[in-house]
Amino acid sequence: SPNSNRYPAPWGDWVIHFDCCLSGLQCNGPWAFITLTVNSSLNAVGFLAEISRKLADAGISINAVSAFYHNHLFVPAERAKEAMQLLKDLSQ
Repeated sequence: SPNSNRYPAPWGDWVIHFDCCLSGLQCNGPWAFITLTVNSSLNAVGFLAEISRKLADAGISINAVSAFYHNHLFVPAERAKEAMQLLKDLSQ
C-alpha cells in the first residue's frame, strides 16, 4: 500500500500503516525508524519521557512505538542523523 512502510527487524519486518493519510489528515514524511537497543524495563518510569524531551528541545518530532524489549522512534528522515547524535549524547 502507498500508505504503508516496511521496516526490517531481526524477528521479522514491521509494517506500519499510516491511517492519517486515509482519514484526510496531513501525512508528511518520509520517516526514519530508530530502534533504541537498550533493554528497558516496562517499569522504567520516565525513560521515554527523557528521550522525548531531548529531541523536543532540538525541535525534532517523534512518534514512539514501545515494545516488550525495545522502544522504537519514527523521526523526520531529514533529521535522523541529528536525532542519532542527540541520542548518543544522552547515552553517555
